[in-house]
Amino acid sequence: MAAINSALSSRKAALFALLAFSVFGLFLGCDRGESSGQQQVNAREVLSGVVVDSPVSLSSGATPLSYPGAVVTVCEAIESGTCRVSADAPLTVSYEPGDEVAEVTSGADGTWEVELPPGTYFVRALFGEQSYSEDVLVEVVEEETVVVTLELIHGV
Repeated sequence: MAAINSALSSRKAALFALLAFSVFGLFLGCDRGESSGQQQVNAREVLSGVVVDSPVSLSSGATPLSYPGAVVTVCEAIESGTCRVSADAPLTVSYEPGDEVAEVTSGADGTWEVELPPGTYFVRALFGEQSYSEDVLVEVVEEETVVVTLELIHGV
């Protein structure tokens, strides 16, 4: 279980960094490019995960709960622009949410799964009227299962 949590944390950190760089690029006033839709491919890959409490919402020492019945929404991520912070910096790609492509409800253990063609997506969870996760940017690649932990923020 510790290895899975470590792998999820590493993947989550990488996705957060990608999203942060994308948002940072927008605030730098980078040129906005033309929107490009997702290339439709016949292959269908798996995006799955679990809906849990955000550590920010927990009391010290509390264990995160999983949430059955959370609504998980997946939207296309549309490229909205690219930029470089400096000449030797890597190219940063910014995304904005596009059309909803899937909606699923988490099961009794808080897990969920959806098949999608390879591409870039935003995924989020809602539970009740006042609990939600932040949008998470994910890349679904051919012949792989991508696992995402959606952390609910409560009472906002």
